[in-house]
Order: sequence, then structure tokens, then C-alpha cells
Amino acid sequence: MAVRKKKQSKKSNGLALIQGGGALQMSDEMRDKMDGLLSKQKDNAPKLSANDYLKTSGKGFTYGDNFLGESIDVVIIGYSYLNTFFGYDAEYDADNITPPLCFSVSDNQDDMTPDGSIKVPEADACADCEMGKFGSARKGKGKACKNYIRVAMIHVDDISESTLPKLVYMRVPPASITAFADYANNITGALKLPLLAVGTRIGIVDEEKAYSISFEALGNITDVEIIDNKLMPLVDVAEKVLMALPEFNNESEYNQGKKKASGKKKASARRKAKY
Repeated sequence: MAVRKKKQSKKSNGLALIQGGGALQMSDEMRDKMDGLLSKQKDNAPKLSANDYLKTSGKGFTYGDNFLGESIDVVIIGYSYLNTFFGYDAEYDADNITPPLCFSVSDNQDDMTPDGSIKVPEADACADCEMGKFGSARKGKGKACKNYIRVAMIHVDDISESTLPKLVYMRVPPASITAFADYANNITGALKLPLLAVGTRIGIVDEEKAYSISFEALGNITDVEIIDNKLMPLVDVAEKVLMALPEFNNESEYNQGKKKASGKKKASARRKAKY
């Protein structure tokens, strides 16, 4: 995905195709496609409880070596669920990322089971696992098994380009799952649209002790041809990555850039970049 300079004063080409409140005019065939995708996303919407990927921190989003800023405008193509239990004795080390004792990947939060590669699973089903209950963490009231949501997306500007957009992936951390759940439920439930029919602004909420991720609707995409010819073909591509077993190493989605920046001058120089 190309790096582009951010233009604050001019509305982006992608955002120009997104208009809040506009009605989608489509054929019966296209409506069937949209309804099928809506049904899947609505039924499997998050509860409140590796390809290229974005790294997140309290300062914002990073793609490769490029700092993108505190918010990004995207179209969410799909998502999946990822549970990982590294054990009570495991400590995060960005220089030596090791596999968890138990993990699960699924497109249905209510039907998650330990992956078949796990020799000694913690439970037969994630819903019954003691490690997935609040208070099971070694410290605090959280869960010993961490719940994440993998999100596949494209930049809004890419929907106006002639070539097929490049997918980028992000891992939503446990503290932001509720925010994503509220957002996804509102789009698929109240608006009755799949997430790929809506432009989304993803932002960083930097708090004193930690940071979280916010999700805001920019409006729905009213050009049906763009949805059918450019976005719908990405669903199957994204699903293959979202459902793939995670790679637990220094080059994987688990290296989320938790190391502190080496210097303010370098970080400042990267603020103008945009993927």
C-alpha cells in the first residue's frame, strides 16, 4: 500500500464517495449479496464482553516505518476473533515472541474452541474455559486468556482508484473490543448494512495509564458498483487471512510496537506519512 502525504484542507477522493444518510439503490441480485453479508456480520457481531498489519500505540497508528497519525479513515472488509493464553509465567518480550499455551481463531465468537494444534487445551470450548473468565489474570481483575478481534480493511482513498485495493490488517486489543462491538452492532443492526458499505474513522484514545481504539461512522458508500466490483471481491481474500493461524514471532501481528520510540525528532518526521 503506497504511502501518501496527508492533505488536511481538501476532502479525500474516498470520502467524496461516502455520504451519510444516502440510500443505496441496487438490483435484487446485489441486495441478495448484501443481505447475505449483513446476515453473517450481524449474527456474528462481537459481544460486549500475516499479512501487512497496522501497529497501534498511545501515540497513534504505524504502517511499516510510516507513522500515520492519531486516526485513519478506512473501509472495514471483515473481522475474526482471536483468543490467546500464554500462561501465568509468560511475560511479553518484543524481542522474543513465543507461541501461547492455547489459542483459538474463529469467525463466530460463540463457537470458539482451542486450535487442533494445541496438544493440551485448557478446555474443550473457550466459553467454558476458566482462563477466559474475569478475575483469572495473574494480576488485576482481567482475563488470563486475552481476547482480540482481527480486522481487515482498506483506506477510504483506495475505493476511488482503478486497481483492486490492498488489504491491511489490525488487531483490536482487549480494552477496545467493547467499542468495536458497539460500533459493529450499530452498523449491522440499526443501519442494516454490512461494515464494508460504510466508511469508518478509527482513532486512538490516549489515556493516562493506557490507550484504547475508537470507531466512528463517516457515512455509507452510495455507489453500488464500487461495493459490488471493488469491495465484495475482497471479502474472500480477507477471510483467508483473518481465519489463518497466527504466527507468533517478531515479524507477526503480535509485535505491536510496544517499545518506546527512540527519539522525538524521528517520530515527528513520520507524522506526515499516510498509508
